[in-house]
Amino acid sequence: MLAVFIAGGNVLSGPVCEVVDLPVVEQAVTTVHPGSMPSIGASWEGLERWIRRNGGEPSGVCWELYLVSEPEPQKIG
Repeated sequence: MLAVFIAGGNVLSGPVCEVVDLPVVEQAVTTVHPGSMPSIGASWEGLERWIRRNGGEPSGVCWELYLVSEPEPQKIG
């Protein structure tokens, strides 16, 4: 999984992160998930459903941008 954070100023790569420039794409589909991390799957499913209903096909690298990240560790399962 890739997580993307917007950083300003002179941010440097470190042992747990890498600073990169995102590639330019001609078209992108985006959504905002307003809920908690345990319910994010419904947002992903809705995004994919919208893409397919509109004649698209998911392709390429998928990016996530966190506007707010929960302070507690995520639970799997």
